[in-house]
Amino acid sequence: MNKVFFILIISVLSITACKKDKSDKLQITTFSVVNAAVDMPAIKVNVGGVAMNYASAPQIAYGTAAMYYAPRASTLVKILSTADTVNPLVNSSIDFKSGVYSVYLVGQLPTIETIIKEETNFPFIRQDITPPSSDSVVNVRFVNLSPNSVPVKIKVASAATNEIDNLPYKGISDFKIYTAKLTTTTYSFQIRDAATDALITTYTFTTNATNRFKSVALVIKGLQGTATGTNAFGVFAVNYF
Repeated sequence: MNKVFFILIISVLSITACKKDKSDKLQITTFSVVNAAVDMPAIKVNVGGVAMNYASAPQIAYGTAAMYYAPRASTLVKILSTADTVNPLVNSSIDFKSGVYSVYLVGQLPTIETIIKEETNFPFIRQDITPPSSDSVVNVRFVNLSPNSVPVKIKVASAATNEIDNLPYKGISDFKIYTAKLTTTTYSFQIRDAATDALITTYTFTTNATNRFKSVALVIKGLQGTATGTNAFGVFAVNYF
């Protein structure tokens, strides 16, 4: 009887250990890769340094983003230009410690950099209820990734105060809540020189079914002073969750 009991205890401990191991392995990070590098039409991402067929791998066009997953550990991340999948633009390990990160590819060829942001205060929006103050909301942050940009301030047209007072190159603001009613809501954001108040450009952000109940980054891109072409100064939106 004692022998049977001993075997039972060993079995339970073994199962518990296995479950703990599996639980540990299930700790993952979600991270968004944003392609904001000037002169970089499209990129591809390799998580973990695994062998892969780059020809068939999905690409991230300039001004867009894609989601990836990795274990919560030091993980090799390679970012490559679709024009050259032999020589990585980025080939380094990222220590993923928490659940959500943003990885921004920035700069201008040949000088490409990354900004790795651990989203420690990433907002959570409940989608199972409707907030009593409005039909719904959207969280918006601003990111200045224009390599030659002066520090900028951002305001809603006709508003008395700024949304952002000073956002330098590589600056990332906190998220701010905006009303996003069931009927379309439009915000006209003015990007102005923080020092002179000169208007640089205006971006119209429209809340709709694609971003309602989500968090959105409005990314300032391109080269200040360039009005046309791929490198034109402007803004693009990145939807998170």
